[in-house]
Amino acid sequence: MEILDDTVVRRDEEVVFAGWGDEGVMFNVETGSYHALSDVGTRIWELLEAPHSAAGLTQALVEEFDVDAEVCRAAVIDFLRALAERRLVHVAG
Repeated sequence: MEILDDTVVRRDEEVVFAGWGDEGVMFNVETGSYHALSDVGTRIWELLEAPHSAAGLTQALVEEFDVDAEVCRAAVIDFLRALAERRLVHVAG
């Protein structure tokens, strides 16, 4: 699945999320699968409470974390691709 800077992503409504401290776990009701999230993954999930573009997520994370923008951009795109492949988010387009 192709994710670009202007690709807009939104949460799948069938995914249940629970946070523990800075980390979290998601359960996809449709597929019956669980997925653990790191602190940054959890923050992205929180930001996806409203649909966001990959560029918007990258900008928000660069402002919050001490990370190079290009490194962050690549990681965000990879993470969103993984979420989409696991049917945890929907990609607009």
